[in-house]
Amino acid sequence: MKILLLCGALALSGCMTDRHSVLPPVTAKIPQSLKQACSGVVAIPERDLTEGEIARLWAKDRTSLLICSRRHGALTKAASVLEGK
Repeated sequence: MKILLLCGALALSGCMTDRHSVLPPVTAKIPQSLKQACSGVVAIPERDLTEGEIARLWAKDRTSLLICSRRHGALTKAASVLEGK
């Protein structure tokens, strides 16, 4: 019986320790690509434009807006995750 109590006491003493096994925090980073400023609007020449030029410039402007909108959405999502929301 004494041996059993001694083994039990030794086993429990291994659980009672002042050491903490806490891992250091990991700092999350938001990619720099998400922090880039949006492109400005397309520069329009000071002359009459052809329909083709108008369509090309409009498409370039819309594409730039779409890219910026997606990047902003990704940045918002990343910030929300980091803030725990």
